[in-house]
Amino acid sequence: MKFSPIIYLIGMLLCILSIFMIVPAFVDWFYGNENWPAFVGSSMATLFVGLILFLTNKGSATEHLELRQAFLLTNSAWISIAIFGSLPFLLSDIDMSFVDAFFESTSGITTTGATVIENLEAKSHGILIWRALLQWLGVFTIQAKGTGDVHTLFSDITSDGFLRGYVGLNAGFKSADSNLNSLMGSGHISFTLDQGKYTKRYQGIVSLEEPNMSKTTELYFNNSEQLETKFLTFNFYDIDISNRKNLFSAGLIMLQKLPVKSSFDEESNEEVWQNSLNFLSTLGKEEFLSTNLTSEEILYRLFNELEITVYNEIIIQDQCRCSDKKIKFAIKNLSKKELQEIADENGNVKVVCEFCKTERIFPSKTCN
Repeated sequence: MKFSPIIYLIGMLLCILSIFMIVPAFVDWFYGNENWPAFVGSSMATLFVGLILFLTNKGSATEHLELRQAFLLTNSAWISIAIFGSLPFLLSDIDMSFVDAFFESTSGITTTGATVIENLEAKSHGILIWRALLQWLGVFTIQAKGTGDVHTLFSDITSDGFLRGYVGLNAGFKSADSNLNSLMGSGHISFTLDQGKYTKRYQGIVSLEEPNMSKTTELYFNNSEQLETKFLTFNFYDIDISNRKNLFSAGLIMLQKLPVKSSFDEESNEEVWQNSLNFLSTLGKEEFLSTNLTSEEILYRLFNELEITVYNEIIIQDQCRCSDKKIKFAIKNLSKKELQEIADENGNVKVVCEFCKTERIFPSKTCN
């Protein structure tokens, strides 16, 4: 088995990782925090090792990896990224051991949510951003499959905040029932984090047993992530007859009980958790969906007795990622028989994107 293609790809991944380290370095420098040299030094060390691996194995064939090579690449990539991703934690002023820094990096990459950093909210902006980057370098996907009239729910979001989704319905579907079991029947829902072509996908699956999506997602976090979680959701729908418009608004608050290091801290953490649940239960629909209150104001109203840190908001954009190039590539991978089956009498292939409903027509001969 040749190792050069594996080393080449790991080198490429480390070079990419080193570029992302510049982001928290700039943020810490901008805010005057003293941790920016830790990120710069980590970036230079990661780039140096990555370039050596990349350049010394350049020209290695990576398009057709053997099964054993693929398995070795997946494990090696996870370990390599976790090791070099731990450098900023190790070199910063947090004063972490290598074991703790490696755990923190691994926790971020696998999105477990666990942390060994005490008083995390008080750490520098760069450290907080680096933890976020380790968790969100990729695409997060939620997909539900069922036997009911609503047979598919799909949504994904990229680390840049680009969101898309669609609902698959059986023909003639009509229902005002909001119960998830009635709509989807039996089935499952999967939560997937895909961080790139050469890394292992992280996925958790739970059955569709709860009456709504909030309860189902809580079950996923409790079972797969081992994190006690509570969701509160509200929505409003009406029809403005005079302006012929559909009016819809919705909101969600997610509470999550993060792990602590000692049993003494756990007792205090449990008390804060129960208080937070009690505060959350006081929030009503009208207050939550009010246009006169910002999200920050609602949080302060609910949890003013606790110490609150509000981070910069992330702008979510509705954007499909389909393109002529991607669709042509998919069509080219079809067999000649499959291509003939989907082509019309003129030899054209019509493709409609499930997300944005854009219709594209390709002459089948251009896809060969």
